[in-house]
Amino acid sequence: MRKLFTGLIVIIVLLVAAGLILPGLIPASVYKDRITAQVSSTLGRDVQIAGDVKLSVFPT
Repeated sequence: MRKLFTGLIVIIVLLVAAGLILPGLIPASVYKDRITAQVSSTLGRDVQIAGDVKLSVFPT
């Protein structure tokens, strides 16, 4: 039973660490370009996103 709890705690810690680290590894320009293209095609207008785009897993 103790090994099960230890294993679950390790998995939870790894998932939380991955959730904190992975957004920093993905360049924000990838999302910014895709969002701009999709919104422009949907609206039929030229859309520009001013400023930086941030990706966060946990809201602040």
